Parts: sequence; C-alpha cells; structure tokens
Amino acid sequence: MHKKLNDANKLKQQLSLSSLIIFGIGIIIGAGIYAILGKAASLSGYSLWLSFLIAGAIAFLTALSYCELITLLPHAGAEYIYLKYAYPDFRLPSFLMGFILLIAGGCTISTIALSFGGYLHSICPIPKTIGAQGLLLLATGINSLGIKNSSKANVLFTLIEVTGLFIIIWFGFNRSTQSNFLLETSINQGTFSAASLIFFVYLGFEDIANLVEETIEPSKTIPKAMLISLLFSTLLYMAVALAITKLVTPKVLASSDIPLAIALKNIAPKWMQVLKSIALFSTFNTCLISMLALSRMIYGIAKEGDLPKILTVTSKIYKTPYLAQFCTLVISVLFLLFGRLEILAGLSSFFALIGFFVVHWTLIILRFKMPKAKRPFELSLAIKKIPLVPIIGIISIAFLLVECIGPRLRLPVFNT
Repeated sequence: MHKKLNDANKLKQQLSLSSLIIFGIGIIIGAGIYAILGKAASLSGYSLWLSFLIAGAIAFLTALSYCELITLLPHAGAEYIYLKYAYPDFRLPSFLMGFILLIAGGCTISTIALSFGGYLHSICPIPKTIGAQGLLLLATGINSLGIKNSSKANVLFTLIEVTGLFIIIWFGFNRSTQSNFLLETSINQGTFSAASLIFFVYLGFEDIANLVEETIEPSKTIPKAMLISLLFSTLLYMAVALAITKLVTPKVLASSDIPLAIALKNIAPKWMQVLKSIALFSTFNTCLISMLALSRMIYGIAKEGDLPKILTVTSKIYKTPYLAQFCTLVISVLFLLFGRLEILAGLSSFFALIGFFVVHWTLIILRFKMPKAKRPFELSLAIKKIPLVPIIGIISIAFLLVECIGPRLRLPVFNT
C-alpha cells in the first residue's frame, strides 16, 4: 500500500521528544488565545476555566485516536493515509480527504497570516495584506533551511508566547482585588457553547502527525509529544482563564478585540504594548509550524501518487521538500485573496472537524481490517472489539458541529 521513495527524497529523522513537545505547545498556544478569549468569556462568564477544561478533554480524546493510528501507520499524510488503508479499493475517499486537508491547511495559514498583518498594522503603518504576505515568505524561508532550524526558531517563539500567558497569570494571582470570583462559577449552556468555540484554540496539535517521518523513534515519541503538549496547554489555558477573570469582568473581556492586553489596562498599562508584541510573535510561530506541517502533508500525498511526484523532491543540503514548501506558499497566498478572517477561520474549523471525525472513524474500521497489525500505542477499552474512545470522540465532534454550525452559525472569528 505505502509507496517508497528513493533515499535521496526521503526525509531525515532529526526531531526528538523535546523538539516535538515544543512544536506541539507552539502551535496550540498560538494566535487563537490572543483573539477569541473575549468572545468565549461573553458566553461562559466566570466558568471560562471550565470551558477550557471541557474543550481540552475533547481534544485529548481526538489525540488518543491519532496516537494509535500514527503508531500503526507512521507516514506523513495523516488522515489521508488512514483513509487510504481503511478503503484500499476506493481511491475517492482518500483523494477527497487530501483535497479537504489542503483547503483546511491553506485557510488556517491565511487566517493566521491576516491576524499577524492586523497586529503589525496596529504597531506600525504597514498594510495588513502586505504584512501577511511578508510573513508567509519569511516563514517559507525559515522552513526551507531544514527542520532543525525551524525547530530552533519555534523554541524561541514558543518561549515568547508562553511568557505572555505567564504575565497574565502573574498579574491575575498577585495584583487582583477580586478574591471570591470563583463563587460566581456555574455550569450552564454558555459554558458548553464557549467550549465549542474554545476548542478551535487547540487546533494544530494534530499537525504533529505530519512530522512522523522526521521524528526519531516516532512510535514512541509522537504519542508522548502530542499528549504532553495538550496536557500542558490545557493546564496553562485554565490558569490564564482563572487569572484574567480575576483582573477584569467577562463583560469587559467580551467588549475587546485584544482581551489579554485589555486585562492589564488599569493595573499595568505599559504591559499592554508588550502583550501586543507577544501576540505578533505568537501568530508568526503558529504560521511557521502550520506551513511546515502542510508541506509535509503535500509531500505525503504526492508520495502516494495523488499529487505530482515531483513534489516529493527534497533539497540535497537540508533534506526538506522544497517544492512542497513552495506549493504551500502558493496555496496560502491564494487564500489571502478572500481577505476576511471570519470566512477563512470558519472554513478551517469546519474542515478540521471533518478530519477529526475521519480519524475516529478510520481507527474503528482498521481495528477490523488490520486486526493483527502491530500497534505500539493501542487504546484498550472496547466493547465487542469496538474501541470506546473513538465512539466518544465521534459524539463529541458531532456536539461541536451542532454548537458551531447550528441555527446561529457560531463560527470562530479571529479579530485583530
């Protein structure tokens, strides 16, 4: 089934567990937390931290299904590859999935790039679209220098964006005058509605799956990296939610497009500009990793023959799929023509959920089609050979789809 390339076009295994954990944290703690926190607070009120817990739990279920499939089929291409093995006699499902993933990836990257352009414009008079295009070119340039150099840049940017969240946590728990705000915490419909919105802050953890062919001992390393990065991010998000609702009321957060910065307006106004700058680094980092992951997705699909084989060509020096990276750049720039964040973010979120549904579904199918295959990471809970985790995962994905594209079409908007 899986098609092999000659050694010249194979990716080089260079990523360690620590590198992958940083990649995971870097892409999860990205632009979203700096943009949608206010909207989420308007829905959940003081139960914001519970919404993060619920969203994190749903993301963790999806990650568990990814972990089994990654160790079963350790090839770049993720959902596309899983469908290829689940339905080997039908080319259409995997082909359509590959097409959907390219759209989702392009929309995600363009959304982030436009967010970056908006933050940059708030600091200096550079047109939003020009800033977005510049980011895409710069990120492509860094990624073309090899996975190790991309990893070094990611470590720096991740440290910066995590620092921004720790600033909020420090002020929230040390400079706040509200001591009994937890008494106002309650679980209601708004808590779950906010969780459906907050879930999209977690999008990106699945991109670790596309780095499988560049990872040292991927069957052991990737499941650990994916789950650890999700757990760390969830705990950090919950701490931020608790801290920020100690600093300002949910109503104030809901009225601002820069909720993290506005939380410090009264007690530490100088730090507002610092957080704006950190948000700039955060969008940069998320774009960098998203473009890296999409280029590996293109590489994996091309290796299977559903995209031109030339896209599997790698550079002799850095062992990066430079033509796939150029293709990623072109797709991302084309989606910039939409020019509206709400459209791009909505498409990205919807198609990502479709991808997650496919992951849960193919795990169940492959349990029956490949029962004796080696699974270094296997979900043990099952009823009559049907694993429970993907079943619960499918239900949770359906819940999110109903919440997000129901009567009110509540899709995430990354305002800048």
